[in-house]
Amino acid sequence: FVASLHKRQAGAEQHRASTVHYTTTHNIAIDIEMPSPCRVAIIGCGPGGLFFLHHLAEKRRKYILEGSTEKLEGLPEVTCFEKSHTHGGNWRADWVQSDSLWTNAPKEAIEFFDYTFAEHFGEGAKLPVFLPRASVLKYMTARVTKNTPDFFDQYVEFNTNVDKVTYKEETQKFTLQTTDLTTGKETQGVFDKCIWAAGECGTPNEPKALVDAFSGFRRGLAVHSGRFRDWQKNARGKHVLLIGGSYTALDMAYLAIKNKASKVTILVRKAHRDVPVCWIEAWPEGKVEVVKNMVPLGINESTQAVICGPKYNSDDDKDETVGEKVEIESVDTVIYCTGYKAGQVKLDDSIYNGYDFDAEDEIVVPQDWTMKRHPLNDLITRNIPPPSKVYGSDFVECFYAHHDCIMASNHNFMFPCAAVDQHILGIDITTYYMLSVILGETIVPSMQQIHKRNKNLVLEAMNNPFFRGHLDDEYNKAVEEVYWDSANQEALGKMDLSREKTSFYLEMLGQKARDCNYPVDIGGVDGLTARGEALLLYDELAYLHQEGKTVETAGTIHDIPDEMCAKVKSIHTGNRSYALKQPWMDLDHTLDPLDMVEGNNKVLAALDLDKERWVVPIRETNPIDGPL
Repeated sequence: FVASLHKRQAGAEQHRASTVHYTTTHNIAIDIEMPSPCRVAIIGCGPGGLFFLHHLAEKRRKYILEGSTEKLEGLPEVTCFEKSHTHGGNWRADWVQSDSLWTNAPKEAIEFFDYTFAEHFGEGAKLPVFLPRASVLKYMTARVTKNTPDFFDQYVEFNTNVDKVTYKEETQKFTLQTTDLTTGKETQGVFDKCIWAAGECGTPNEPKALVDAFSGFRRGLAVHSGRFRDWQKNARGKHVLLIGGSYTALDMAYLAIKNKASKVTILVRKAHRDVPVCWIEAWPEGKVEVVKNMVPLGINESTQAVICGPKYNSDDDKDETVGEKVEIESVDTVIYCTGYKAGQVKLDDSIYNGYDFDAEDEIVVPQDWTMKRHPLNDLITRNIPPPSKVYGSDFVECFYAHHDCIMASNHNFMFPCAAVDQHILGIDITTYYMLSVILGETIVPSMQQIHKRNKNLVLEAMNNPFFRGHLDDEYNKAVEEVYWDSANQEALGKMDLSREKTSFYLEMLGQKARDCNYPVDIGGVDGLTARGEALLLYDELAYLHQEGKTVETAGTIHDIPDEMCAKVKSIHTGNRSYALKQPWMDLDHTLDPLDMVEGNNKVLAALDLDKERWVVPIRETNPIDGPL
């Protein structure tokens, strides 16, 4: 008995030890170091927190069904702290600018292997390619509560703010200082592992140069998209100016048209095929104008027109304006679609465990390194030698300074992360990976191995113009010169840099899934599987069906024709997608997704008595809580 206990303890480094006083049958008193559960703190109950807790709950259920007491005792003790009154993070309608927002990724990249859309919506349900975000949150909620009805009561402390997180190397423990926002009570807790799951959208990204440019704007509202409210007041019958060209700008443009804006102008700093608003050849009602390769510089005091000009980098105050300025007149509302920054303000420097980011981040580029041939380089008119060194964090910080979702210098600190194109799938895989590490099923490489792996990864990524541009300033300038030259537009249109980038991300994500035995294989560093190739194809649909559109035929990215929908199939069940029964602009977005496609009457009738399972539980709102 004693030997077996010590054996179990030796194989469970992640467990805290507690002393148990045991008396043998011969009345000899001995002290045995019993392994007690590893304590894990999760900060945030958005998708990252939800998915980690779900994988944990499913492990617990599996071990109970198997009758495996030893494995049950080896599961960690987890507490999730959520500042809000409910879960979902920025998937909640009160955290975004509208309850009419839809996903930008096809639902096939959101579907879970252990809870399919067929199970959620019903066998035979006909669904569109894209879904309302509110429906996706209900789907995520149903997944985690399906087998664990008391999921939130069991794992989550709502209305709890994490004030500070520190780490003590001597004990290898985290201390979390928290405050109950309903009572004001402050508490301290000690944990073995800490997972930052508060997301990458903690605070709006508002570059100083941009805010300064609109400091003299008096005609109306100038605000970040995360703080924008009231479409009727601020958009109906008005000229709306959007700053930025990514998915947020695309969403806001569609919502502005739907809410009867008179005109929408989108200002894009760098226009190329990888920018979502540049996919669109024609906009609904012809109301949108995309002004390319321009940034706002200031306001004409006398006319209140927005002064714009070309710039290499809109948030670098030292950049010079190159080229002629233009003025955009009669703007009533300005919305900054400039993204977000992670809000890791509660993390103490001790967490980084003395990690020297500048020293460790540097990668020496071999003198004989040459970039593989790429058609984009044929358009560059001057020789651009590779830099002598690059910095991995300029590529993607979580790839270099950390081992994907685990900090390289402190393996006890973890965080879900994923490329935007496979956001939900990526978070599901990284949280599965983290639990596998905590349980000792997956071994994290040493710091030396991580550095070697990441150096090879970065050097390989530099063969892609998108990634090299992030690492090499001179090459990036040369590429921007190519983009700005109108003579290159036809040649650029034939290149698919977006596909190359997405394929690379999917391969890296697939390799992580293989490393932790995630139940779905999408591929790895040796290439994508059929499932991975399908996800890559589906990712392109948003702009493929926009080609050749005119104002008369223009819809939104959600208005995919049925013949194209038929090719979009679940990688888990093989079920196909269907076209919306009417244009997205005319849809009542309060409808259930099943009501948005023809032919679901029987499915709806069968599910009428079971609609409650789709409802996101709402808790009492705390006055302190709320949107940004």
